[in-house]
Amino acid sequence: VGYAMNSATPKIRGRCSPNAINVVAKLDGGAQAMNDSDCSDGTFEINLSGLSVANHEVQITADSNSSGDTADLKIEVQNCAMAAITTAGSFPGGDGTSGDPYQITTVEELDHVRDDMVGEYYRLMNNIDLSCKAFSALGTSASKFQANFDGNGFTIRRLSIDYPTVDNLGFIGYMGNTSSLINTGVVDTYIRGDDQTGVLVGQLYSTTATVIDSYGSGFVQTGASTNVNTGGLVGIFRNGMGSKIYFGGAVEGAVTTGGVAAYPYGANISNAINFGLVAPLKGTFGGVFGKSYNVGHLTKLTNYGVVHGPNTTSDTVGGIIGYSYGYGMISECKNYGSVSGETSVGGIIGKLSTITLVDCVNKGKVYGNYYVGGVAGKLYGSSTLVRSQNHGEVDGTNGTTKDYVGGVAGRAYKTKISDSYS
Repeated sequence: VGYAMNSATPKIRGRCSPNAINVVAKLDGGAQAMNDSDCSDGTFEINLSGLSVANHEVQITADSNSSGDTADLKIEVQNCAMAAITTAGSFPGGDGTSGDPYQITTVEELDHVRDDMVGEYYRLMNNIDLSCKAFSALGTSASKFQANFDGNGFTIRRLSIDYPTVDNLGFIGYMGNTSSLINTGVVDTYIRGDDQTGVLVGQLYSTTATVIDSYGSGFVQTGASTNVNTGGLVGIFRNGMGSKIYFGGAVEGAVTTGGVAAYPYGANISNAINFGLVAPLKGTFGGVFGKSYNVGHLTKLTNYGVVHGPNTTSDTVGGIIGYSYGYGMISECKNYGSVSGETSVGGIIGKLSTITLVDCVNKGKVYGNYYVGGVAGKLYGSSTLVRSQNHGEVDGTNGTTKDYVGGVAGRAYKTKISDSYS
């Protein structure tokens, strides 16, 4: 998988198997070979400095060291200077009420939303392209987004935000009270920030905030190594409600990482699907959520993407959730992607404490080293597992310890398991 990013020195960054030790990039149909990049550490980076200001096609080929196979990927790269946006002074229609939302038709009008983010209603009237536009997140911890945004089925494309030391980054940086994001797609995105980072929302923090019928795609990356929550769609999802939310692309975090959200805290979320790659540098991570705490109900969660971390620094890894604790219920989960890590690795959940997990099915291969299970890596602390199944291969040789490996659970301590099998 390769990714394009805007910066003073543009690069393509990606994650790949250490078996694919040589990555070659060719520009615009092979007219110019670009520098090769060693992939022996599981990552590659190709310098694009010197590109003309234009759209380019880059073909990336990875050669396998062991099998002789190759994999090809073509991506579009747009090299340009990021231009400031002159905010519009008004909207072409609407009065900002729920019955007649302000209408948004241009980049300038979209940027004008930041001028009034309390109680207003906004509706997108067509697709918006943010190519080469210096658009910053709507809402900060000091000035929260407390309005209502309806994407109306249209998309916002090529949002690029690259502030590796700044928290709360995404299309909406910080959602507060009585805010909503519905029917919105934010696609072909690059987001790099510090803590609380996601394509749609950096941080959602309110019992009255909702994200419904919305999706995102692109590459989300952390610029830090400690105390960070990196999600495909949402960084921290605290106390609000989400339904029918989907992510496709790739997420590279460093502490808590999730394909849809890094950390649901006290939230109720249903019908969340990850189609993308979750490949953090270390830490706790999952295909849909990195970890969850004191949730009301997380239900109908599905992962199709690969969940892969280094086998020496990946602690608590799940096809659906890395680690869940506190109170609440998780139900109707399905994982189809392969899952790999080091300690507490499960096809559905890496580690479960005091939570009830019901009606979940794993069909992906699970690789781990210590506490490795087809459904759960480790169950403890009065947790409960009911009517759950594993249909995938469980491999406990992803390291040197190779201990506590099971078809359903790697280890179950002071827990209840019923009607579950592998």
